[in-house]
Amino acid sequence: MSDAAGTDDLTLVTGGGGLLGGAVVRRLRASGTPVRVLSRRPLPELEELGAEVFLGDLEDRPSLLAACEGVCGVVHSGARPGIDAPLRQFLGPNVAGTRHVIDGCLARRVRTLVHVSSPSVVFDGTPHEGADERLPLPDRGLASYPHSKLLAERDALRADRTRGLRTVAVRPHLIWGPGDRHVLPALVAAAQAGRVPSIGGANPLIAPTFVENAAAAIVQTLFALPNRPEGAGRPYFLNDLPPVRLHEFVRRVAEEAGLEPPALRRLPGPLATAAGKTATLAWRALRRPDEPPLTAFAVAQLRVAHWYRTDALRQFGAWEAVEPEEAWRRTRPFLRRLAGEKSNARGDGG
Repeated sequence: MSDAAGTDDLTLVTGGGGLLGGAVVRRLRASGTPVRVLSRRPLPELEELGAEVFLGDLEDRPSLLAACEGVCGVVHSGARPGIDAPLRQFLGPNVAGTRHVIDGCLARRVRTLVHVSSPSVVFDGTPHEGADERLPLPDRGLASYPHSKLLAERDALRADRTRGLRTVAVRPHLIWGPGDRHVLPALVAAAQAGRVPSIGGANPLIAPTFVENAAAAIVQTLFALPNRPEGAGRPYFLNDLPPVRLHEFVRRVAEEAGLEPPALRRLPGPLATAAGKTATLAWRALRRPDEPPLTAFAVAQLRVAHWYRTDALRQFGAWEAVEPEEAWRRTRPFLRRLAGEKSNARGDGG
């Protein structure tokens, strides 16, 4: 059980329209905490919960200065997702946006900042089996998105203890759940295509994080941070444990979506890595704004284990975790709808 109760202090959440940000808002409102959400669009579903929606943009510094007025704590989950689109697409929202959040916190004397980072900032293509925060932060990420998050995390942690601000960076891994627009849709599409890649026959251990568990841990950390200043200024990994095999997770997604388990399409590791590098270089040479169909970073994630210990984060207290079977039960209707929508889309196009 959590040892932190809600607070009457106003909390700002960036990225409240996203999967994780929305879950954080719901968690905060359930605790009775007043919430302001920075968003580029109206969010009536959050306003119905009692959240204040503040229209603004991470890339607009005045937006953040205004949004931080009267705020005591910030959860910064807003970011541009992706893997290896051109780096310039990530620098504005992810790097400059984070600096604007920090500026707002310092200008308005905000007390705590929980910056949502990613384990991809330290991923180097080698197995991370039960790795912890001793993994060094490299000079450069392996792809555009992790590099932008690396720069943002570094800035957030450097701001700790400036004008009384306490900061942490939480690195949730492979977030999934109802409303997911990235992990689950890609796996459902692969299942409907009937084949998923198996790089060199690898079936690595991974540790996806159910979105409600990620939100619970982040809110727990936000509430506990003022009383645990010795834990500030540091990054923390977050994922559900124990880890699971990649192919088993893919098969479970297909099963819950009402689809046949996809076959594995075996690709030689060196060939897949070379294809990923070639695709990325070709996309950059052509100045294409979208993501390459395959990247070396994605190939590496399919080849090696990546799961992390969460002991360090638990210094801020335990959080209530949804058990795996319950998480699948809550996600099943979403997966069924997703599978139906994709099937209908293909039918309409034919």
